[in-house]
Amino acid sequence: MNNDNAAIQWATDYLRSRHCKVIALEKAAEPAHSIVTKITTSQGIFYLKQTPPALFREPDTIALLQTHGCQQIPVVIAKNDYYHSFLTASCGDISLRELFSNSNRSYSNHPKRYFRYRNQALQGVDIRERKRQKLVSIPLLR
Repeated sequence: MNNDNAAIQWATDYLRSRHCKVIALEKAAEPAHSIVTKITTSQGIFYLKQTPPALFREPDTIALLQTHGCQQIPVVIAKNDYYHSFLTASCGDISLRELFSNSNRSYSNHPKRYFRYRNQALQGVDIRERKRQKLVSIPLLR
């Protein structure tokens, strides 16, 4: 991820070409193996995620999940293979880590709510297909 400034330049150029005026850039997260930059524009909030080459599978995984009907995931609007980066439109201000953290009592202390949320997110996805794609780790509760 040595090209993080170049990736940010690519992302802002892409958004400007789509008539978005960039208002602010902010490092949203920097876990061990990626960098997430929040880009506030006149058209809304977008996120740029940069990963090392060996881990650059997330945009394709998101696309696969979308083809199977998953709706509670971000939409990849642009991908740059050279910088191992991709842009997503904001899909809410709460991260999954925050959603399921101990500080968020609505899910962490109520497993039924978590499974109801999870089942809704996977609604319409054929179970046989998910097993075939090895996307199932916990069986759905009915």
